[in-house]
Amino acid sequence: MIKAASRSQNYILKNRWWIYQKERFPIFKYGFLIAIFSGSAISYPNLLGDVTANFWGAWGVAFFVAFGCFLQMRIADEFKDYEDDCQYRPHRAVPRGLVTRYELGCLGILIAVCQLLMVTFFQAKLVFYLCLIWGYFTLMCVEFGIRQWLKAHLSIYMLSHMVILPLIALFCLACRSPIKNEYFLFCLTCFFNGIVIEIGRKIRAPQDEKVGVETYSSIWQPKTATLTWLLAIFLTAIAAILSAGQINFVIPMAVILMPWILLAAGISYWFIKTLNRKSAKWLDRMAGMWTVILYFSLGLLPFYLQF
Repeated sequence: MIKAASRSQNYILKNRWWIYQKERFPIFKYGFLIAIFSGSAISYPNLLGDVTANFWGAWGVAFFVAFGCFLQMRIADEFKDYEDDCQYRPHRAVPRGLVTRYELGCLGILIAVCQLLMVTFFQAKLVFYLCLIWGYFTLMCVEFGIRQWLKAHLSIYMLSHMVILPLIALFCLACRSPIKNEYFLFCLTCFFNGIVIEIGRKIRAPQDEKVGVETYSSIWQPKTATLTWLLAIFLTAIAAILSAGQINFVIPMAVILMPWILLAAGISYWFIKTLNRKSAKWLDRMAGMWTVILYFSLGLLPFYLQF
């Protein structure tokens, strides 16, 4: 009976973590995106002819660290948004008691320990780049000490938080080779694409806006938010094409991205004209598809074609 009760408790524990990831951090969805992102980053140095580490080993470390960083950011959001969630979104996992902040905090620390051990055994010099990520992440957690000012200036708030993405990209690049000036454009691409993802997931149809839930469509108005999202796609494309120029992949990159830019423009027009739920969801979907195509084309595809 005791063993049966123990098995039941273990099942419940595992099941609620499974529910948590489905609701707050879908591991397969994000895992796929992060695999493409990290794969692109560790392929890019190879295309510049400067490689010192094993491809698969570097990809494994880059993926694990990047995945852990994004999960840690989700955990940090659970702490940061706890009071607002309790007031306006009590159905979410933490306010309703599915998991506790203590448990999430322990998970975040465990991930950090695993990241440090993996990086140390793979290449000790990478600890410096991991610490850069952690340092900036810590500043993000305390809102740079100016929380109220940042909340009143949404654009700066968003831009300040997007800096973490180039830092993660820099770590992934460093997994394969020493850092070079040519990596700047790749990191800039990651910065702009972070804006695409961030805005795309926070645009809602007017009927789906909720009190206490900050979205770019509610603060900037739907048209402004959508046009800003489309501008971010254009800037990402420009940075990506310039980055592709360093690996002699400009024309293929432009040809690949152009149809997706036109599709993004079409979806933007659709949402601005209709302001309905279906078109709003397609903005978020488009951001995800754009991200996969972008990173696959900037690293993995030319790396594959090279061989």
